[in-house]
Amino acid sequence: MEREHRSGKLLEPYTTVIGSMEKEMGLELTVYQIQSVENIKKYIQEHGKMTKDICYFVSIIPFPQGLGTNFYSDDDIYEGHWYADKRNGWGRMYYADCSTYEGEWFDDSPNGQGMLRLANENRYEGIWKNGKKHGAGKFFFFEKGQLYEGVWVDDIAKCGKMIDFGREEAIDPTSYPIPQIKLRNPTYVLERARSRFLDKNEEDT
Repeated sequence: MEREHRSGKLLEPYTTVIGSMEKEMGLELTVYQIQSVENIKKYIQEHGKMTKDICYFVSIIPFPQGLGTNFYSDDDIYEGHWYADKRNGWGRMYYADCSTYEGEWFDDSPNGQGMLRLANENRYEGIWKNGKKHGAGKFFFFEKGQLYEGVWVDDIAKCGKMIDFGREEAIDPTSYPIPQIKLRNPTYVLERARSRFLDKNEEDT
C-alpha cells in the first residue's frame, strides 16, 4: 500500500486507526477499522474491490533499515546506514558539486563526527549538528597550504588559530607565511574562548 497509509489520511473518513506499532523489525504496522457497512460500499466504489465481511485490514510499510544505497539523482548518492526511512548511523554522501561527506548521521542530517571534502580537495574534519559545522573542528586549505583549527557555531568559525600547513607543496600558496602570534599567552586566550563557545554549545544541545 502507499506511504500515505501511515497517517490514515488516504482512508479517511471511512476508517479509524485502532492500533499502530512503528519501527518494529523495520516495518510500520497499522490496523484500520472500517466504521460501517455504508463506508465499506463507499470505499469499494473509490478504491476497488473489498468483501463486505472484511472489517479490519492491516497495512505493512517497509522502512529502509540497515546498510543500503539511495540514488537521489545520477550525481547525488548516499551509501551507508538507514533507520526508520532516514539516514542514521555511519554513511557517505556524494553530492552533484563533487563534494563528499563521510561520517555520522542522525535524522537524515550530518550529526556527530564527520568529514566534508570539497571538489578542490579542501576539507573540514570535526563535529556536526543538524547538517552544520558545530563544535570543535579543523579546516584544511590545501591549495593555500594553511590549516584552521577552532570552534564552529551554526556553520560559522568563531575562534581558533590559523597556521601554515604544507605551504611548500601548496598549489597556490600565500605570498607570505603566517607571522607568529605576539600575545604573551596565546594558548590561554584561545582556550578561554574555546571553552566559552563549547560550554554554550553543550547548554544548547
